[in-house]
This record gives sequence, structure tokens and C-alpha cells, in this order.
Amino acid sequence: MLFNIFGRNSCDSCNGGSSCGSCGSCGSCGSCGSCGSCGSCGSCGSCGSFGSGAGNACGTYEDLSCNAALSGSVSGVQCYGDCCILPCRTGCADLPPHVLHFTSGTGSGVQLTANAGASTNFVIVGAGGAVTKFEPFASSVTLTAAEQAAAFFLPNRVRIRCFTASMIISAPVTGSSVTLYAALLSAPYNSDTFGLVPGSTIVLASGLTSALPVGSILTASASLCTSVSGKLAVALFTSDVSSSTLTGYVQGSIFVK
Repeated sequence: MLFNIFGRNSCDSCNGGSSCGSCGSCGSCGSCGSCGSCGSCGSCGSCGSFGSGAGNACGTYEDLSCNAALSGSVSGVQCYGDCCILPCRTGCADLPPHVLHFTSGTGSGVQLTANAGASTNFVIVGAGGAVTKFEPFASSVTLTAAEQAAAFFLPNRVRIRCFTASMIISAPVTGSSVTLYAALLSAPYNSDTFGLVPGSTIVLASGLTSALPVGSILTASASLCTSVSGKLAVALFTSDVSSSTLTGYVQGSIFVK
């Protein structure tokens, strides 16, 4: 057994003796633990509605305006995207231009005839050759497979912006007052019937007689904003109150977008 030689327990002051001393101050806090990993991202919100402005919405193709929206249902034009579909290409402004050149070639030239105020034949001019149709020109004509070989087959819908045609006279004119015309015809792929493209008929010259020198160049052009698809053909024809003949070489171009 151990005895306190000092006669009093060191803790006697706390056991019925005087009061204990105040507690010491708290120690400083330990450093914070590392943050936990981030939670998974929430699901994406629903797509917004399409815009309604002209040329912004993916709407149907409008054939009357160069600023119309082009639909994904139109051949050769697509919309893209895996959620909100992007707007389709719009109007004429962003489509690349193309020029369709036509010429009757370097052979004997084409010969156009007329009588009694109307044409008695007309020619279809293509990209390096021409075929003659021996009947009066009309706003609706039927072409055979061989005659359609001179037409342009369009890969998609285009808009005609300008049409220019010229003829170089290669033989003396016969007739009293010959008028020379050029026009565009179009038809669907599966049809042999070609109709006149509105606004495309141009007058290259009028009142022509035998006084016109050989080598004269007759030309005219027209500005259009007309949409076509399928097949496109260039026709030239004449009119005269009497029997007439006009012979020459044809060339020109069609500007499309």
C-alpha cells in the first residue's frame, strides 16, 4: 500500500476542497476532408420549337418567291441534325449559279419557215445540235425521244434567272416581214408533253427582209424568276404574213440558280 508522504491527495481540492480551475481553451480544428465526387448530369431539356420567320422554318417549297424555304422533301435538298433539325437552305441566294449553254453546232445551220402569219416549223436547240419539228409552234408540244435528245435533263429543281438567245444569219432571208422568236419549254421527267415556260418568249428581231446582210447577229434576252424541274428545252420559230425562210446558227445560254 502506498501512502502520500505530503499528507494530502493532490486532488483533495477537487474533492470537497476549494473549486477546480477553469478549463483550458479548445484546440484548433482539423483540416476539412476532401470533397465527394460530383453527381451525374441531369437529362437534356426538350428541343425548342422551330422558328416561324420566312426562310427559317423547315417548311414546304414555295414556287413563287426567291426567298421561300426549301423543304427536305424537295429532291437534292436535305435537313440535318439528330435532335433539333437545322433550318433548310433558304431561297435563291445560297444556291450556286449554273449556266446552261446551247448551240446548234457548226453544220449547215437551222432553217425556220413561216406562212400566213404563223410558223410552219420550229427547232429544238441543245448543247451542240438541233432538231427540227415540222409543225407550227404552240404553247404545248409533244416531242419524240429523238427530239428530246436536244433537251436539258435537270438533276433537281432550278430557278431560271436569265435567258439569252442569238442567231447568226447564214443565208439571205426570204419573206416580207419575218419575226424571229425564242422560248423555253419544260416537262416532267415522265412526260413527252412540253409546255411554255411563263415569261420566257423573247423576240430576237422583227420586220426582217432580204435586205438583212448575211452574217448579221440577232439577239435578245429576258430576266425571269421562274422555277422548273424535269426537262428543259430551247425552241426557236418565226412568223410572217407571207411565206418566208430564215437560216442561221443558234447559240445562247440559260442562267439558273
